Amino acid sequence: MAMTAKHVWSVDTFGAGENGQDQNGDTYEEYKKAVSRFKNTTAVKGRSEDMCHNFDDMKFDFIFIDADHQTKSVVTDIKSWWNKLKMDGIMAFHDCNWPTVVAALEKFKFKFYKGADTILYTYKKSLHLNYKE
Repeated sequence: MAMTAKHVWSVDTFGAGENGQDQNGDTYEEYKKAVSRFKNTTAVKGRSEDMCHNFDDMKFDFIFIDADHQTKSVVTDIKSWWNKLKMDGIMAFHDCNWPTVVAALEKFKFKFYKGADTILYTYKKSLHLNYKE
């Protein structure tokens, strides 16, 4: 992504959560090392739903959700970032083989497209986010 994008923003706590992911400790330094050859990346360390307020609405062409895999957290990420996505922008989701991620996605009336691996994505066609509890 960083090879072709104008700029890549990464928002993450860079730490293990309570979501069952196999991740030990703080991964921030490891991440910075991995992207150090790219000059168009910015890492924002913090919780997704807190950090989204630092960005204007309709800013991003593409948003990739791959954070806390608990159903409530995925729903919160989608709700937090939807307005930050431009019309006709793409919101993609990783680990769509996790039952908790699937449960979250089923709460929205998105038309999904299959990407590589365990990725699903949708296009923003409406400002309104259609959500059912």
